Amino acid sequence: MDNNKITCQSGFTLLEVLIALLIFSVGILGVKTMQLTSIKGNSKANRITTASNVAVDQLETFLALDYSDPALDPSDHVDSDVDGVKEVSWNVAVTHSTNSAIDTKTIKIFVEPLGGGKMVSMVLVKADIE
Repeated sequence: MDNNKITCQSGFTLLEVLIALLIFSVGILGVKTMQLTSIKGNSKANRITTASNVAVDQLETFLALDYSDPALDPSDHVDSDVDGVKEVSWNVAVTHSTNSAIDTKTIKIFVEPLGGGKMVSMVLVKADIE
């Protein structure tokens, strides 16, 4: 019988494989956390973008209305029947000019997105130029 031992071994030990798997697992958990944070951020940005688009649509609607339209009466107004947002509200204030014959209405539009988040606000000044 030949009692020659093979002294040249190649490969990984079980301990090396387990340590490599541990390092890989920690890296994957970090990527998972990053992915979840990214998804939450994109969802919030989508809600704010939707609220901004609704605010611009409302602003353009007010631009098209006549100065004496009832929707532009000086008071607080609320519309909770708008798709994609929780609530649209606007405040109208009339400014009577002492220097000129032109009166203006300052319209502040506030849109609250669904699911919370930052409220979007825009301001429009409409002149009575009739």
